[in-house]
Amino acid sequence: MKNKIIRFPEKNNIFNPYNGIEDIFDTIMCRADSGLTEEDKIKVSHAKASFQEAFWFSMKVVIPISLVGGSYLLLKWGLKKVNNS
Repeated sequence: MKNKIIRFPEKNNIFNPYNGIEDIFDTIMCRADSGLTEEDKIKVSHAKASFQEAFWFSMKVVIPISLVGGSYLLLKWGLKKVNNS
């Protein structure tokens, strides 16, 4: 019997994309499980960890900085428009 991924409704939460990433890598591991050597499995695990680390870095650092910076620029532009009128 082939490996089958069981998906739980709470894991498919659109507001938690981390679970989607985990599902993608789990699917890769399940589909390629029979043809992968132990070394390949370790490489996939490292790739998964690196990708998740980069994803969380962007979620925790890059996106908030972009939101704050964008808000600042919009407020600055809006105040300049108000002062010029």
